[in-house]
Amino acid sequence: MSKDFTEVAINHVQFKKEMDQFRDLLNSKKILGEREIQELFKACLHLTAYIGTTFGNIGVAKLVAYEFQIMGDYGADIVFGNREKQFCFVELENGDPDSVLERVGKKSTKEWSKRFEHGFSQIVDWFCHLDDFKKTDRFHRNFGYGHIDFVGLLLIGRNEGLDADDIRRLRWRTHNVIVNSHPVVCMTYDDLYRELNEGYERYSAAFKVETTSPKTGATLAPPPLPKEDAPGKDPPAPTGTV
Repeated sequence: MSKDFTEVAINHVQFKKEMDQFRDLLNSKKILGEREIQELFKACLHLTAYIGTTFGNIGVAKLVAYEFQIMGDYGADIVFGNREKQFCFVELENGDPDSVLERVGKKSTKEWSKRFEHGFSQIVDWFCHLDDFKKTDRFHRNFGYGHIDFVGLLLIGRNEGLDADDIRRLRWRTHNVIVNSHPVVCMTYDDLYRELNEGYERYSAAFKVETTSPKTGATLAPPPLPKEDAPGKDPPAPTGTV
């Protein structure tokens, strides 16, 4: 593979440590800066690879790149994917309760924040320039030949301050807005943690059922590739339900 990507061989012990780091950062403060979020993921290769399990068909990524330059001034914070030519381009924005939707003047309905629209527009520009990037030798070295599946991921904001209607609007936008045939997933950092952690718990429960000895009740072996685990206090859940 090109030097742009790091090949990932998942280490489940390291992954659990990185999930703990993610949880602790979420619980440490109300507002997370973009730089500290970038530094967390750059230091947590296994955590980054597992983001692919939370949506779509990528699964645990085998290839991860940070600060991936597309063309000119255009670059993604993270790109990850698999050898089946499925890749995700990630834009990291800050983690502020007002990063997704904000009140403007006396209007009762919130508007998409400038930061959200900026982050989403970044992904639109990436997909625009990917059409030109596809013609380069570097594109073929990184992604191969033939049909390549791309998806965009905008990570932004916190669940605190989002009510049930805010969450409905965010999920509707994820499920219904397509850019040049490419899905764009929009998710808060709290929701990302929750998806990762719930996936791990489901995996762990299934593994226990399959590997517990009927005679002794003992677990026969540890999971070879567990998903997400994060003991301790979880970050805040949404204030509304959908």
